[in-house]
Amino acid sequence: MTKMEKMSEQIKSLKASEENLRQEIEELKQKLSVYQSKEKEHSERVQRARDNFKKNWVGKGRQHKIHGHKEEEIILSLRNKGLTIKEIAESLGRSPTTISKILAMNGMTKKRGEQEQ
Repeated sequence: MTKMEKMSEQIKSLKASEENLRQEIEELKQKLSVYQSKEKEHSERVQRARDNFKKNWVGKGRQHKIHGHKEEEIILSLRNKGLTIKEIAESLGRSPTTISKILAMNGMTKKRGEQEQ
C-alpha cells in the first residue's frame, strides 16, 4: 500500500467515525428531548397536585384558635361557679364542643363544679 492509499483509508475511517459520532449525538439529543418532555409533564402534575391540595384542604372550615393555660383556668373557674357549657362558650366566643373538650381534659365532665372520681 502506498502512502496515498494509507492516507485515503485513514480519511475514510475518520469519516466513518465522524458519522457514527453524529448518529450518537442525534440519539442523545432525542433521549434528552424525551427526558425534558417527561420532566415537564412531571412538574406540571406536581404543580396541579399542589394547587388541588391548596384549593381542597388549606383554609377549609373554621379557623381554630389554640387555647392557653389562662383561658383554661377561666373556663374551669366559670364551670366551678355553676355556669353551663353553653354559657361559658358564649361568654368566651368559643364553641360548646371546645369547652366540653377542655373540661374533659381536666376531668370535669360529670356535674358542674365536681371532679370525676
